[in-house]
Amino acid sequence: MSPRLWRRLAHYAAAGVVGTTLLAGASGAVAPAPAALPSRSDVVSSAHPTAADPTVRQETVRTAGILGLRPRVNAVATTSATCAGCRGDAVAVQVVEVMGGWRVAADNVATAWARCRGCTADAVSVQLVLLHRSGGLTTNNRALAVTGDCRRCSAGAAAYQIVLDATGAPANLDRLRDEVAAWAAQQPGATETAPRSRTRAVARRPQELLSELERQVTRFVDGAVLESRVAARTE
Repeated sequence: MSPRLWRRLAHYAAAGVVGTTLLAGASGAVAPAPAALPSRSDVVSSAHPTAADPTVRQETVRTAGILGLRPRVNAVATTSATCAGCRGDAVAVQVVEVMGGWRVAADNVATAWARCRGCTADAVSVQLVLLHRSGGLTTNNRALAVTGDCRRCSAGAAAYQIVLDATGAPANLDRLRDEVAAWAAQQPGATETAPRSRTRAVARRPQELLSELERQVTRFVDGAVLESRVAARTE
């Protein structure tokens, strides 16, 4: 195990992510390391307004370190609007450092559904995976927006997924997480006050927004971009 990866494992142990144990490194030094780092990370943001609570916004932001034979990384932002004048906004942001695994699977999904009068449903999901080493990588990045039987309603969904070589990852991912979360909060459909025209704008220039996110991320991670995807739908 490389000294850098050893330090990353110790970082998650010190942060209290999991229990710790004492392990001896190649140099003979004893350092804390996770006793059982989780093999998966899940983030869900769900916003579903009702007539009693017509405006609902949920933002879920998470940083995690995982390790396992088949690590799994899942992010979901989902929202629905089914009442007159309602608005639902769901934002999910996931930053995961994969320490190693035989095959890594990463899924990122944004879904929005509107069926009402004068209502809006918007979902934005951003998934950033920092990969140390693996025997293979499977990614899925999807967005779905649906409207039905409604007047003056709109639905927008955008999913952004970036996988990077974690060799140049920063010692602390908190600042990177905060930067990605701040970027996501400014995207079309991510704020309650955003006009519907901003939501529709994401479907017209998704690659431009993805490139913008890449620039934000690579300011903190000096590693190659292995995969970069965006999916955007509006109705």
